[in-house]
Amino acid sequence: MHLSKEDDKEFELQIIYAELIDLVKQEIEILPPLAKKIIKMSYQNGLKTEEIAEKLKMPAQNVRNNKSRAIEILRIALKKKNISPHILLIVLNYLFLQ
Repeated sequence: MHLSKEDDKEFELQIIYAELIDLVKQEIEILPPLAKKIIKMSYQNGLKTEEIAEKLKMPAQNVRNNKSRAIEILRIALKKKNISPHILLIVLNYLFLQ
């Protein structure tokens, strides 16, 4: 059975996307512990800033600061690997919405 060019392209895109997801997962795992926890609570559990602050018993502004810091660290890491940092939020949302 031969795949059409369209099927080939779709397959290639799926591979690229899977590699991006793996890369983002790896980068999340090396974030500072609190930043990693907040990113996971936010994207994986879908919690809002105030909910995370309540669970972690910290001011909401600290949660915002840590989340922003984590996203910036992830963007820089992707940029160093020549991957557009704009892809980060798409991958984060896809990664944790499944």
